Amino acid sequence: MGKSVADLVRETNAGLTEPGQTNMVGARDGESPRFEVYFAPFSVCSHKVRTVLLEKGIPFVAHRMNLGMRDDKASDSYSPAYVRMRLKGAPGAELVRGYTGQSSVASEGFDPCVVPTLFDHLHQRVVVDSARICDYLDRESDVGTPLVPDELASGIDAQISLIDQAPHVAVLYGVPPEGEDCRPGHLANMLDGVHDRKIVHLERIKASVADEPELV
Repeated sequence: MGKSVADLVRETNAGLTEPGQTNMVGARDGESPRFEVYFAPFSVCSHKVRTVLLEKGIPFVAHRMNLGMRDDKASDSYSPAYVRMRLKGAPGAELVRGYTGQSSVASEGFDPCVVPTLFDHLHQRVVVDSARICDYLDRESDVGTPLVPDELASGIDAQISLIDQAPHVAVLYGVPPEGEDCRPGHLANMLDGVHDRKIVHLERIKASVADEPELV
């Protein structure tokens, strides 16, 4: 029998050991929040999800994922435990097909190695794709004011679709072929040589899970 989603979540959380990496947000003493969120501080898609949580006043467990690719450590989002869990949010989905500078699942395909990811303890459900997560939180949570009035829903959906089509990954994190690199210095340093390091880490990780074809 395969592992439950809750088991996969526990295995993922066990690997997040840096000080301050996991925090309770908006929860009362002794309260176990319904939702857990895996995010990165500079991820725009993560910003959207956390904004909805805070706007509605939903308590949650926040897991700050380190997306850096150091020589001695891969991104937290490349850990087999995290990828196993995230795959539960899009069973049978077409995987990401290439790079356009966008991040929308609808246009790019599903990437099992990115953030944000939401886990709902009540329904034992993993939810992926920031647009879906925001909609899910607004519909499913029993606290806060609904953020999408029925009479404005179609217009809001159209705006969200436009935002998802914007190449914000390329604009915010990329380097133009010509001209000045406008990225913050710490981000530019972190991403310098990142693709070569990703290849090295991925080859090592794939070899360690060679008996799991879906994960590879």
